[in-house]
Amino acid sequence: NPACSKCPLRFEGICVQSEGNVQAKLAVVGMHPGYKEEQLRRPFVGPSGRLFDRILREAGIDRKDLFVGNVGNCKPKEIQVAPDVWLTKKEAEERIVKNCKTRFYQELHHVHPRVIVAFGGLPLEVLTGKRSITKRHGALHIVDLDRILAMHEGMDVGNWVFREDRMTYVLPVFHPAYLLRGKPQFHPILVQKFKRAKAIAAGEQPALFREILVAPHVRDVDMVLDLAEAHTDRWLAENRPLGVDVEATMEGGSRKAAFTVFGYSSEHYRTGIAISILEWCEDSQSYKFTWNREQWVRVRRLIEKVMLSQNSKCYHNFGYDVPLLRRFFDHL
Repeated sequence: NPACSKCPLRFEGICVQSEGNVQAKLAVVGMHPGYKEEQLRRPFVGPSGRLFDRILREAGIDRKDLFVGNVGNCKPKEIQVAPDVWLTKKEAEERIVKNCKTRFYQELHHVHPRVIVAFGGLPLEVLTGKRSITKRHGALHIVDLDRILAMHEGMDVGNWVFREDRMTYVLPVFHPAYLLRGKPQFHPILVQKFKRAKAIAAGEQPALFREILVAPHVRDVDMVLDLAEAHTDRWLAENRPLGVDVEATMEGGSRKAAFTVFGYSSEHYRTGIAISILEWCEDSQSYKFTWNREQWVRVRRLIEKVMLSQNSKCYHNFGYDVPLLRRFFDHL
């Protein structure tokens, strides 16, 4: 990697190269090598690697069929870069990621797997721009590796044409090291996620969850309202169980909850509907009511249909959501 000449670890770090099948449909990427990986110069061979191998066996996956690597090829550590100037481990990791990105993108572009299992928040951020692994664990993200590499190399991608046959699914999961730090309950979940990744890599079309956002700022909002109501009527007519959640913001000196979003979903149709009640206003730096009269009548009707239906409902936080909704209906 030519960028190694710019890396502060070029004299200290031991480079651990990626390995595996360069025609693999399934790739696994981590953050950076650990102590054991440095010693053996192979990715995922330490305690996390042994757990990783066990998960693969239980999922029915042969490691020889995978492409395995890390975002960074060296283990980040505190290092002196000048007299009386030291880099912390975190700063060293940032430098490694910056200098390894080109190599990382080129490797994945060359292999071009159908599915990439991302261990931890760092590879998730490098591939999708989203960091929070706790919020996105197990959720599929669709990326175009060709476009990512082109953007990284400074090419204009304004008129980029997406090709479905070149799309890659990124499946972020918790790192095996997280399980070793006292979270063994996630072991069967990781096995299940790897089974799903294996099925998608073999050609299965993943069932993606769709979200319909109903808000005043949305383009063609009246058409979106029609779509949301059509979905809702169908779910209610078929007596589908619904998942329901309410979001609120704390406003004013009294710290009373202001009803902001009403959301509900049907697992059967893998679709969720989020209805904005209040919207954030940049000018006033507060939440404002921005529906017009006709639209608000339809929004109220949608919420009433869901809440007054006989369909079974699973609330995210029953003790909080239902009293808030009761106050909302009393106010109406």
